Amino acid sequence: MTMTIEHTAAPAVPADIIESFALPDALPEQLSGGLVNQTYRIGDFILQRLGHTTDHRSVNDGVAVMQYMTARGWQVPCPLAGSNGEYAQADTAGNLWRASSFVESDNVVPDYLDQSGLYRSGQLLGRWHRDLANSNIELQAATDNVHDTAMHAGRLACLYADLPDDTTKRAADTLLSRYDSLPSLPDTPQQLIHGDPKLANMLFQDSQPFTLIDYDTLMHGSPWLDVGDMLRSIASCDIRAGQNTELGRLHTALQGYTETVENASDRDILQTTGLAATKIIATELAIRYLNDIVTEDYFSWDSSRAGSRQEHHMGRIAVHLQITDAIQI
Repeated sequence: MTMTIEHTAAPAVPADIIESFALPDALPEQLSGGLVNQTYRIGDFILQRLGHTTDHRSVNDGVAVMQYMTARGWQVPCPLAGSNGEYAQADTAGNLWRASSFVESDNVVPDYLDQSGLYRSGQLLGRWHRDLANSNIELQAATDNVHDTAMHAGRLACLYADLPDDTTKRAADTLLSRYDSLPSLPDTPQQLIHGDPKLANMLFQDSQPFTLIDYDTLMHGSPWLDVGDMLRSIASCDIRAGQNTELGRLHTALQGYTETVENASDRDILQTTGLAATKIIATELAIRYLNDIVTEDYFSWDSSRAGSRQEHHMGRIAVHLQITDAIQI
């Protein structure tokens, strides 16, 4: 099964933004898939209207990483500066925009990776961590709380009374109970990590992943947070493709990762740690979706696929509960 990247006619992009980035006079095509930013292709360039959680500092952090990784041979977007020299440009309504080069990749992205794709996804993330491990990039934005599971669970407890119905409150009861029994991750040296290495943030050539994009959640943290998020994404895509969560498939991706960054002697411990991280991130993301039903301050939702924010988010929560059910450690 495959997923085709959707291209749709875009609403008007502000002329002053087009002019500031010196983009070509071409019809913008809106690309689907993002839950925070709105992304457009204009000729050989990508233009994004940023969600309210992304500011100039986040954009500058992404620029620093793109430049660093380009110097190490990675195929990543090349950021464009606007006419004032800044990489983030505001339109007259106050929305922030950024632009970059378009990186050629498959128009059809697999939604159910074969064994090679699983292994190479792990390899890709391992190389990303290995190449960033010794960087001296100092982040301007503070995004470390994106994966602060305790903070998100505490927020859900505070929002419990504001949940709209019994269904969402039962989901909250389940998630808070599962949060209390989550495994812990080992103490590992913190480094610069991606923060959101899901499959949708990987680009593919010939159905194999070759680079990572979307650097809005860069942070210093445990690499296992990234590993758990990658594996969570694989399991989520499998479920949406009509398949069960198979731990063997996650082990294949973990093998690609550990063989890239770690010694083989610790393989069993690393496999267990990777599954623990997956369970943590899946629970955390489900909690964040439930919080957003009340606060409406982070995730967007696709009105063509769900009748309401709540319906959309509850569907995502169900998928992530299924993932946590499958991981018994």
